[in-house]
Amino acid sequence: MARKRTNSPASRLKRGIIISTLILILILTAIYCAIAYHRTGTVYPTRELFDGLPTIRFVDVGQGDCTLVTYLGDSVLVDAGTVSSGMIAAEYVRMYAPVIDYFIITHPHEDHMGGAPFILDSVRVKNLLISTDVVEDEFYSQTLAKAKKQGANINYLTGPEEFVIGEIKITVLDTFGVEYDDLNDASMITRIDVGGTSLLITGDAEEAAEEFALAHNPASLLDCDILKLAHHGSSTSTTKEFLDAVSPEICVASCGANNSYGHPSDVVVSRVEEYGATLHRTDKEGTVVIRGKK
Repeated sequence: MARKRTNSPASRLKRGIIISTLILILILTAIYCAIAYHRTGTVYPTRELFDGLPTIRFVDVGQGDCTLVTYLGDSVLVDAGTVSSGMIAAEYVRMYAPVIDYFIITHPHEDHMGGAPFILDSVRVKNLLISTDVVEDEFYSQTLAKAKKQGANINYLTGPEEFVIGEIKITVLDTFGVEYDDLNDASMITRIDVGGTSLLITGDAEEAAEEFALAHNPASLLDCDILKLAHHGSSTSTTKEFLDAVSPEICVASCGANNSYGHPSDVVVSRVEEYGATLHRTDKEGTVVIRGKK
């Protein structure tokens, strides 16, 4: 004999509690999404909403550079990875910063600028900061064309500059007078102060650019909490003098797993370890996420 379906007061109460709980969850989710979008410009979960700390993300783009800084809805992106990793970089950046206040290209090499057209297809960029160095590659012309189509303000920098958005301060250091044969030494070295944390992003700057930076910038501008190792941790960069001047607590090497260049160099790894800084590597950890201080 089939069992009769019960509709007792206890059963009705149980169903009512379940339905009410589901409705409450939906309401709380909608409230969270509204607050998240208002605070950060995205509904993607982020700890910034709960602890109010800035976030610095060294995006794993293989053998390339891409660094995203977000705080209280404001954002700065430095470099965009390679052409082949451009879609990966764009999807990651869009999750956390659908609007980029400042997009900085340290220098027009493919492993730093190749993914820029993908970024510009995926998010809104308000300001593009770029040097006057020009290359004939398609990624370069596409980047400028897409930025202009968006209506982004394109700043061709010829000297040190400062930019501020909310609680984020960008300082492009004076390295514009360095003599170079390779665009690596034309890399813009950028300091970012976000909340109570300072970060130095060095592109592919090699020893000549580091020496110029040491000679033409105040020591206080170089002294930072976090150093993105230049040229993916190559032995051509991060001299002892430069490391001493920056005096970082944390260093990050952005490089591809098993890359053919041997990045980061054993010499630089040893130098960082001897200095006493913590070293993070995207080739071993994937995307490196560091929480800053208020």
